Amino acid sequence: MPLYSAPGYIPHKVWWKDLAHRFLGTPNLIKRLQFNDIMSALDIKESEVVLDFGCGIGYITYDMAKKSKNVIGLDIIDVNKNIIPPKLKGRLRFIQSRGESVPLEDNSVDVILLSEILLQIPEPMDFLNEVARILKPSGRIVLVNPLERAGILEEYNNNGRWVRFAKKFCGERCPASYEDYTKKLQFSFDSHFFELPGIDFYEKLLESKGFIVNNVIFSPSKKAQQFFEKIQFLAFCFNLPTFGPVYFYTLYPFLKIIDSLSPLPRGTGCIICASRKEV
Repeated sequence: MPLYSAPGYIPHKVWWKDLAHRFLGTPNLIKRLQFNDIMSALDIKESEVVLDFGCGIGYITYDMAKKSKNVIGLDIIDVNKNIIPPKLKGRLRFIQSRGESVPLEDNSVDVILLSEILLQIPEPMDFLNEVARILKPSGRIVLVNPLERAGILEEYNNNGRWVRFAKKFCGERCPASYEDYTKKLQFSFDSHFFELPGIDFYEKLLESKGFIVNNVIFSPSKKAQQFFEKIQFLAFCFNLPTFGPVYFYTLYPFLKIIDSLSPLPRGTGCIICASRKEV
């Protein structure tokens, strides 16, 4: 009987870290909150060829390989260091490649996950051309992207208590406007977009490449997402890390409860399910 592994489990060669990852999952706060929604949107069948485009260390990739017998994790970083557990050998492989030129055949992939990758690419149109090339005519794609930080935007518009607190105790470190904050935060993430696009941007981009949006899931819930945004905002103003394991270990149980009890229809993260337009 295989050992239990939590969602987001990534194997680690150090035994105690592997044990922690197995029972707690790899610490990634927002992805863990979105995990069930992402897997539901992918709707993976065992016979399908599935690609995690921009897989990184494989946060979703390993769980995808539990559903399909042919999963590929692809990224520009050295993914060859990623460990493949014995029970996933033959079902999972990693490829190091640029997104604009993928070593896969035309019409060869059933499902493609694009998780927070479009905003990291200087030319998303060229990137989507490659996605369209390798996707089967009956295939589908799932995009995961942040939208505007609505909670912080509201704080700046209303001079809310979080902004007032930051201005009082952080002085010039507190950005003068929402636009200024978004630009600086996105720059710290090495993003090529200094303004977070709305849902219309992604829909028009996909439509221009022959895709049609079938469904949009807003995840995490509004209350959970906006609470995290405010904590992240204060961390930025106090010159503290704005992401990392500490957020997962300190906030995940609390935000998971909020997310479960407050499933409001719109948060500020979105999961977009799309397929090719019928010709």
